[in-house]
Amino acid sequence: MYLVLASKSPRRKEILANAGYKFKVIVSSVDENVEETSPIEKVAAIARKKGLDVYSKCTQDAVVISADTIVSINDEILGKPKDIDDARKMISMLQGKTHQVYTAVFIKSSNDEYQFVEKTDVHVANMTSDQIENYIKTTEPYDKAGGYGIQGIFGQYITGINGDYFNVMGLPINRVRETLSKFDFTSNSNYLICPICNQISLNEDICENCGFDLKLNETKKQYICNVCGKENEIDALYCERCGSVLNTNISVIKGIKFLKLACIFIVITGILLLAIVCCLNIFSIAFAITAVVFSILSIIIEKNKRGYIALIISIIEVVISIIQLGQYL
Repeated sequence: MYLVLASKSPRRKEILANAGYKFKVIVSSVDENVEETSPIEKVAAIARKKGLDVYSKCTQDAVVISADTIVSINDEILGKPKDIDDARKMISMLQGKTHQVYTAVFIKSSNDEYQFVEKTDVHVANMTSDQIENYIKTTEPYDKAGGYGIQGIFGQYITGINGDYFNVMGLPINRVRETLSKFDFTSNSNYLICPICNQISLNEDICENCGFDLKLNETKKQYICNVCGKENEIDALYCERCGSVLNTNISVIKGIKFLKLACIFIVITGILLLAIVCCLNIFSIAFAITAVVFSILSIIIEKNKRGYIALIISIIEVVISIIQLGQYL
């Protein structure tokens, strides 16, 4: 029996992984339109719809977890903001008040089916217009129900909660653990755990989640980003959505880092060699100038005509040394 998380949410993946579960991710392709209108009934219907869709894509020994989170204030449901004006409206509604966060969890296997809805009351501090404007100018509000994340920037405005903190993040892990304890995961050892994405792979050759070659121990393809779930091009170095380094190109990234270090080493070595050569040329110029001075003194004091020859040779040496130094610089 293997575990499947029917969600691309990086927060749900993080919560479930931190709890020690090994799982694979399969994202539902159904739309989230349901007939129910009340917050509890609607969130439960959406979670169930997504879970059944993903379960239909799995083998019979799968246990599928799906979840959906809704933010509500005075029974009005707040979804993900469509734009900055929508975000401003939502945060203005939440500031200085208490609202509810409902997360519905649907868990299904071939033999059992469980569903529950967890509720958490969230208290938000009074916010000024400037604080609201500064917050909605960030990227945080636009992929989260209600326009905020309790674990993010908005956390500074939350004065307290009544209920499960992880429920506000999107997965009430304590109740999930209690429900999953009713299933037998002793056969998990029959499935391979990918060393890169730490998820279950039903394919013995290539990890279905990140494309890691389980036999050759190298990455061949990258289907989705392990952080945000964005599908990227096979040759992409970084995720187009969140900028995370893709496992596909770990070897390439290491190669680039090595080349950068090699270039830095070559540049530093070149600078040191140039400094040494310049110093030698400076010493050469100094000796040549000294020779010029002594030649002049020889001509003036000793009236030595041969001093003219030494003077000419010394001047030529000075000119040549200066030209060489200029070439290096």
